[in-house]
Formats: sequence, C-alpha cells, structure tokens
Amino acid sequence: MLLEDREDQIIVLDLNGKVDTFPKTDYFILKFKDFDGDRIFYQFDKDSYVQETYNDGIFNCIYKKERMQIRQANKIAFSINWHKNNKNPVLGLKPFEELFKKNFAHNIQLDVLKSILKPFEHRLKFVDDGIEIDERFFVNKNAQAHFKNQGIYEPLCIVAKGYLENFDVDSKIGEIEINAKSLEIVAKVMFLIKPNMKDSVFTDQIEKGNPELFEELKRDF
Repeated sequence: MLLEDREDQIIVLDLNGKVDTFPKTDYFILKFKDFDGDRIFYQFDKDSYVQETYNDGIFNCIYKKERMQIRQANKIAFSINWHKNNKNPVLGLKPFEELFKKNFAHNIQLDVLKSILKPFEHRLKFVDDGIEIDERFFVNKNAQAHFKNQGIYEPLCIVAKGYLENFDVDSKIGEIEINAKSLEIVAKVMFLIKPNMKDSVFTDQIEKGNPELFEELKRDF
C-alpha cells in the first residue's frame, strides 16, 4: 500500500505490514499504488500480457503467443500506464509491443550470429558480453575486438571489411531488424579465426602487446 508520495521517493506498507521506502519510479509507484505491493499482472489484450515473477522487477511476457522474460521493470510499468490511458488498441499497445520486439530482436541477433558461425563453434565460446575465439581473442557485443595478455583482454584495433548494413528477417511476431553491428561482430570474429598475418596494423599490436601470442600466431597461420 502506498502511504506517502514524496518528491523522489515513496513510503509504502508492504505485504508483511512493514513500512519501507523505495525510489519514486514508474515500477514502484505502479506496484504499490495499483497492486498493494503484490506481483504485477496486466493483460493488454487477448494475446498480450505481463506477469511479474516471484523476483521483483522480472516479468514473464507474452506477445502474439511468444513468451520471453524481460527485466526492464520501469519500461514494463510505463507500458502498462500508457495502455491504461490510451484506449486506442493500436496506440495503447505500442510501448509494450516495441519493448517486446526490441528484446526479442536481441535474441534473434544472437541466433543469427550462432547460425552464421556454426562451422567454427568448436573454436568459439558465446558469453554474456560477446564471443571468445580460441581463448586468445574476444569480440564484445559492441563489435570491439580484444586480445588476451596475461589473462586480461586488451583492446585490439581491427577493421571489418565489406559493406555492412541493416536487414530484416521474418519472425513469428513480424519483421525483426538485424543490425549492422551484428554483421560487424561476425566479420571481426571471422578475421580472428584466421588472422591475416600480413596485416601490419594487426600484427604490430599483437607483437608489441603479447610477443608470446604473436609467435603462436606466426606458427599457426
């Protein structure tokens, strides 16, 4: 229950009868004003709804029969409030639709990367922040390359070759854009799978930063 609404925080009475203080955000206001601190559930239409899990701020979301978990609590709360105040079925759903598609696209991007790089999966390791190559190199989710030096990944400047642009793929929830950044990641991973040892920009950085790795690469490539 919402007891007091201050400028930058709210005072609430939780389900256990305890008075507590939370930041004044869309999520906490919605949770304690409209749901008395209980788990949030909201139905946008017959094919779209959100159900908060037993972990605060984490939501199971359904859109056009696709299910995914979204951890952006304030954006979920904004989507709910927007829908409540916009009776137009298209405009009212738009913030939730865009949020779902953005998170769904992230998963699609990863699936595309794994599909393209599948022939080399024995040399790759997909982690939260990017892709490791042979435990020597790393390309993060922003397409920034790194080389390993004494157990630490250090920045590596390489340039992705070719013409990279966004393109659309069909999915169960409509067209999803595959961004050029994903293609840049692929291009840099492919370079590091088989480095061009005649590329002096690349070799000079490795030779200076990790001479032992440089000798390994000369031997292998």
